[in-house]
Formats: sequence, C-alpha cells, structure tokens
Amino acid sequence: MRRKRYFVAYTVHGTPQDLTLVQGMFARDDATKKEFEKWAVSRIDAQAWPTGKKSADGGIDGRLPFGKTNVALVSVEGGKDWQRNHIDQLRAVIDREKADIGVFLTLHEPIAP
Repeated sequence: MRRKRYFVAYTVHGTPQDLTLVQGMFARDDATKKEFEKWAVSRIDAQAWPTGKKSADGGIDGRLPFGKTNVALVSVEGGKDWQRNHIDQLRAVIDREKADIGVFLTLHEPIAP
C-alpha cells in the first residue's frame, strides 16, 4: 500500500531568504554556524543530524533518505577555505556509517587547487 504524500506551501519567518543573510548567519559565531548547517541541510529536504553538544556530529550534518532503504549523509562547509581533505573526511564518514552516498554542501565556490 502506498502512502499518500501531502505538500503544503509555506513561508518560514526568521530564516535567511538571500545569500547575504546566509553569509551573515555563518559569519557570526559558532552557535549560528550550527544553525547555518541546519538551514543548509533543510534546503535539500534532508534531516538535520541530532547532536548533543557543539561539534559532536562526527562529521555528519544531515541525513537524506532516498529510494526504499538508501541513505545519503550530508556534510556542510560554510567557510571559503574548504579543501580536498573535507571530501576525504566525508568519504571516511560514508564508509564508517555504511551510507550509500554523501552530499557535500558549500556556501562558496571551490578555489584552486
């Protein structure tokens, strides 16, 4: 039996609506960086990874179920200086958690190298 899905259009007040506000959210402090991560994860309809304390997420910021039983793990990077080792860390988390794929969300375009 297939479940019916219902979609409702809504506007959330108090969350950033443009790139400038998002960048400001990330730049403020560690508490708002965590809120930035939750916001970014929500933009792809993923679920924020529950953490008990700051930086205790084990490299996972969100979880995105797909298919019948598949799971993608989401990692969010808001800084301008992310590097290849961030991708390597995500790969290690995918292996550790036995996820199907990983999603790497960034606020800024990559820079060379």
